[in-house]
Amino acid sequence: MSHNVFNRISSDLCRYDQYFVQKSDAAKKVELLPQQKLTCSLRMLAYGARANQCAEYCRMAKSTSIEALKRFTRGIINLYSAEYLRTPTPADLKRLLTKAERKGYYLADGIYPQWVTFLKSIPRPTRPKDLKFSQAQEGYRKDVERCFSILQTRFSIVRGAAHGWDREKLRYIMLTCIILHNMIIEDERPDDNDEDLESDEEEDNNMRPRLARVWEGPTGDDFDPVGRDGYYFNGFMDRYDAIRSANSHSNLQEDLIEYFWNVQGNMEI
Repeated sequence: MSHNVFNRISSDLCRYDQYFVQKSDAAKKVELLPQQKLTCSLRMLAYGARANQCAEYCRMAKSTSIEALKRFTRGIINLYSAEYLRTPTPADLKRLLTKAERKGYYLADGIYPQWVTFLKSIPRPTRPKDLKFSQAQEGYRKDVERCFSILQTRFSIVRGAAHGWDREKLRYIMLTCIILHNMIIEDERPDDNDEDLESDEEEDNNMRPRLARVWEGPTGDDFDPVGRDGYYFNGFMDRYDAIRSANSHSNLQEDLIEYFWNVQGNMEI
């Protein structure tokens, strides 16, 4: 988490909940800084640390650490849920579908069926084309798999066992981790639109052909409704069979192998 995100959260929480504002007690003793309470909460989320493990580092008692985390999670959800847990907007969908335009299928391993929507790895490749393609396919697939483990890697409290939390607190903790993750991703994203970030060189080296146009949303002309009568059901079965066509799957894979070999075949395997 960058300093900008941390300072933004600190300022917003201090305005939202006076608990995080540094105060003095009746004996004029200065209490904890808001940064101490935020750091303690973030360490418990990021490292899965117990409340008593933050005592020495953050100079906070166990009970204070638990209270800070409780107020932190509720503050984060009340402040940022509308922005970072919202449903995708039309602009979000257009941006995601523009990216998906370069990957109109799912990268999968050998256990998946031979469907058009699955691009499987090649078992025991022997041809140079197959070897080159398998290396790229497995590399991209591992990158995608790592994306799903980023949240657990970033917040160990999600991966580890729950230490004495009830169901409601676990829900707050999980939602807080998701919101913080989205805030970090937004902070790390460049200011320019995604469509403007991809250079011509990246377009030329892209192994995935453009398989679809940007979908502006379903209309009555795009899809036939699936009803109970035989006409619409036959249309549904035609689409069902087309997606699960092993022959189309093999043709797609062979076309992509040839395409990738033509683009990067001269590079050393």
